[in-house]
Amino acid sequence: TAELVTALGQPLWGLVCHAIVLVAAVMHSALASDPRYRHLVLSLALVPLVRIISLGMPLDSIPQIWRYPIIYAPLLAAAIMVVRILGIRAREVGINFGLFRIQLAVGLSGLLFGVAEYFILTPESLIAELTWREVWLPALIFQGCTGFIEEFIFRGVLQRTAVGVFGGWRGIIYVSL
Repeated sequence: TAELVTALGQPLWGLVCHAIVLVAAVMHSALASDPRYRHLVLSLALVPLVRIISLGMPLDSIPQIWRYPIIYAPLLAAAIMVVRILGIRAREVGINFGLFRIQLAVGLSGLLFGVAEYFILTPESLIAELTWREVWLPALIFQGCTGFIEEFIFRGVLQRTAVGVFGGWRGIIYVSL
């Protein structure tokens, strides 16, 4: 409902709805008796936080490329706090270098998906021309912000807690949906 209200052009009411979901998730997490369920609900509180921060920050006067680090820095801090509160180790949320070649291959596959997404969405360009000088900073910001931090939150924290509640494939499917 919060996303629908936001998408229908009511960002203020969308922000209010997301705030209600956030408070409800944190309170429900505190009251849940099953630790696995409590962990899942607390990690799910990160989802409305993404929208609250992106909708609530007054970023109109800031160049678009710098909005991403401003939005994602507090999200990373919140995700790290959730991981610490839940006692999850870095390896359990996918931060390890044991399978570097596989991780590199998966990461590079993002180039294909990124190009496909670009042609589907045809977004407004963030750079004036396609040169290394123009591309490196936006690429680094996108890799760090939307790449690493979103994957850390969704594929790391949320997926880890959802698999704990629903089991292997069901937990993965739950987070993907």
